[in-house]
Amino acid sequence: MQNSVVSVVIPAYNEEKTIGNVIEETIQIMDAIGLPYEIIVVDDGSSDRTKEIASRYKATVLSNEKNRGKGYALRKGFQHAQGDIIVTIDADGAHNPKEIPSLINPLFNGTDIVAGSRFLGRRNEHTSKLHIL
Repeated sequence: MQNSVVSVVIPAYNEEKTIGNVIEETIQIMDAIGLPYEIIVVDDGSSDRTKEIASRYKATVLSNEKNRGKGYALRKGFQHAQGDIIVTIDADGAHNPKEIPSLINPLFNGTDIVAGSRFLGRRNEHTSKLHIL
C-alpha cells in the first residue's frame, strides 16, 4: 500500500460556484499526504461553466453530453481511474476534502474498504439507525 496511487473522483452537475474550491482543497490535501494521486472530475452534462472551471486545474475532466445521473458519472470516473485507492467527493462541497486522510489511513493498516457518512454523529429524527451503524 505504500506505493499506492489515490484516484479522487468528483461527479459534478452545474457546480460552477463550488467546483474550483473543491478541486483546490483536494489538491492541497493530497499534496500534504504525499502519495501519488489523480483527480478525475466527471462533468455530467452541465449547462453552466463547471467543465471550463474544472479544466483550469490539475485534474482530468471527463464529460457526458447530457445529464446521466450521479451513479453513471461515478462509474465513468471509476472506469478511468488509475489508482488502487478510490475516493469520491461531491462537487457541491458537501464532503470535506480534509477528511480524505481519515478515509485512506485505515487502508494502510489492513482494512479492505472504508465508507464515510456526513450524517455520522448528527443523528436526529431524519436519520435512521442505519446511518450510524
